[in-house]
Amino acid sequence: MKWKKIYGWSIIGILFLSILSSMESFTNEVKIEFWTDEQCKHFHKTFGHHWVKRMTSMDLHARGVKSGEEYMRKLIEEGCMSWSIRERSILRERIGEIEKWLQLNREIVRVKWGIDVEKMEKIPWRLMKMGRVYENGLPHTREEGQVISLSEDFVSGRGEMDQLKTLLHERVHIYQKVYGREVEEYLRGQGIERLGRDSLYYFPRRIL
Repeated sequence: MKWKKIYGWSIIGILFLSILSSMESFTNEVKIEFWTDEQCKHFHKTFGHHWVKRMTSMDLHARGVKSGEEYMRKLIEEGCMSWSIRERSILRERIGEIEKWLQLNREIVRVKWGIDVEKMEKIPWRLMKMGRVYENGLPHTREEGQVISLSEDFVSGRGEMDQLKTLLHERVHIYQKVYGREVEEYLRGQGIERLGRDSLYYFPRRIL
């Protein structure tokens, strides 16, 4: 009888761990992707030339290089990093808070930013960790991979509120790039226009 009880609790424990494992898999694979250094290198080797070729001589000078090829080589060799277990845990927690906030403020987000939260949920979170050699460590997005680039000290060097604001800000930019036409039409209806073909910054007509 004793062995039957132990066996029964063991089965329950295995089932519980299995459920937890599947939830973790869902969080990591469907909702959040923490890119490794190798994924980061592959991304830049594949798509880097698209934006590097648009750099002017002043852009290159500001980055301390003489050519786009030198910059690409430098960031691939020195800039691409992998997330630590601790960093992934903290970022997963921050993203969870953002997702909850978006759920509770669906209508505000729709009216203020023209964003459909349901559509936004279907876009995976993709996070890439880069050294400061890459764009001086400034957070930004890359349209090709729908990926958010964060600096190596984003988790350790910023407070919780700053992390939340930055992640949400970059998340909105990803949405703007995926659903650019819809966002632009909505903002135009609010009297706001895009400045420049590649810009995600908008200005009210009444100010111009």
